[in-house]
Amino acid sequence: MDINATLETLLAAIATDDTETVSEAYDNLRGWIDRGGFLPDEMESIAVHLFNLSKDYGAETDGIDFRFYLTENGDLRPAFGDASYDQDHRGYCGAGSVAAGATLDDCRKAAAACLDDAVEFYFCGR
Repeated sequence: MDINATLETLLAAIATDDTETVSEAYDNLRGWIDRGGFLPDEMESIAVHLFNLSKDYGAETDGIDFRFYLTENGDLRPAFGDASYDQDHRGYCGAGSVAAGATLDDCRKAAAACLDDAVEFYFCGR
């Protein structure tokens, strides 16, 4: 399976409000991740960024908050830090946090859980 293409399919299906394809792509993506597969490149980049933030600011904070917005035009837009600073709240949001000193694996799991929240938010709006 091309996990990057599966994420692109998921995002495109959200943009066209194709709930059947959203469900199928999400199930394939989560099944892959749950079986120990790697994250799509875009999500891996976000997990690495969270890990670096955790290392850089770990001593100054209890944790790093972040969000995924699955936008209605088919983008995955991450946001980091306090949600009150987000300028654009459009899209289906999943939220998470990682503790100070989180491992890269912790950050990957948090990113996957955040995607779960965002997809759940999408389906709650149906």
